[in-house]
Amino acid sequence: MGDPVQSDRPALRVLVLEDDEDDFELLRREITRIGWSQTSTRVQSRDELIAALQARTYDLVISDWSMPGFDALGALSVLRERNVDLPFIIVSGTIGEEAAVRALKAGASDFVAKGNLQRLSAAILRELREVKTRNERRDAVEALRLAVKVRDEFLTLAGHELRTPLTTLRLQVQAIRRALGRGEPVDAMKERLLLIERGTHRLHELVDRLLDITQVAQQGIALERKPCDLSHIVKDVVARFVEAGAAAQFEVKAERPVTGNWDDVRLESVVTNLVSNALKYGQGRPVRIAVDDLGKEALLVVEDQGIGIARGDQERIFERFNRAASGRSYAGFGIGLWLVRQIAEAHGGTVTLKSEPAAGSTFTVQIPKG
Repeated sequence: MGDPVQSDRPALRVLVLEDDEDDFELLRREITRIGWSQTSTRVQSRDELIAALQARTYDLVISDWSMPGFDALGALSVLRERNVDLPFIIVSGTIGEEAAVRALKAGASDFVAKGNLQRLSAAILRELREVKTRNERRDAVEALRLAVKVRDEFLTLAGHELRTPLTTLRLQVQAIRRALGRGEPVDAMKERLLLIERGTHRLHELVDRLLDITQVAQQGIALERKPCDLSHIVKDVVARFVEAGAAAQFEVKAERPVTGNWDDVRLESVVTNLVSNALKYGQGRPVRIAVDDLGKEALLVVEDQGIGIARGDQERIFERFNRAASGRSYAGFGIGLWLVRQIAEAHGGTVTLKSEPAAGSTFTVQIPKG
């Protein structure tokens, strides 16, 4: 009797090209008998076929070989014109061997004689499996294409970001060598050595980010939880930015401890990325940071007063290698906010954004205390 009905299997959506109502009902009963629930649509002409394809999607086409004014070859032509990839089974009592060969060459999947509908079950199952295989293969190819595209974008960004500090280092080293050759005292080179130190620090940060994204993309985020204080983490991060000469003032509200069972290194990355983002896009205006205890959750808010983010870009910026602002104006790999979301979600938390163009951005992180 064929494949039994499975309650968790969706109804088969069948498009039937048939001019005879009795034959249409016969096909419906046979599809039901062999174990499929179904929603079947009958069409009899080219225009009706086109309208049906525009109205909804289907899993399968069953077609009579010939109808008044229309036939299976015409239907196959319509599917090709619209790039519709569906199993196409001809069910007919009149098709001969030569016509069957023509139909198969035109793209038909199989043909079944109306007097031998027992073959319909095997034909449907086989064609649906082949469609599934084709779709999986197509999805795999598309996933590979996107992976290659992401890799190429990443390498382009990495090359651009690493080139700047490397160029600075090379120029400063060359300048020191020339100065030494002229016999200049070492004290005269202190400023150049300071620039070299800053350049190496920048390279170290960039390499750390490269390692972060590689590890998270390949292995996910493994948390090493222990009791820690979010207020303390925020103050430490801000102190490092101030020491490095951040081009903005900070307004920090983290007066009392907010403790939880978290991965302190990962939370430090969250705060660092959000603060770095606020400094980059904040146009030198004060950056506000607040920490609060919500009982079962901790709250972190980082607010800038800079260029803001359009609504259409607010979800995209949390994706890898995506930035709302042009890379020509703002450096970076476009992974900071992606890492923030990954780390927050690994802790069971969330990240939300409130922003408008030219009105600044507010990032809010809520994390269970664990």
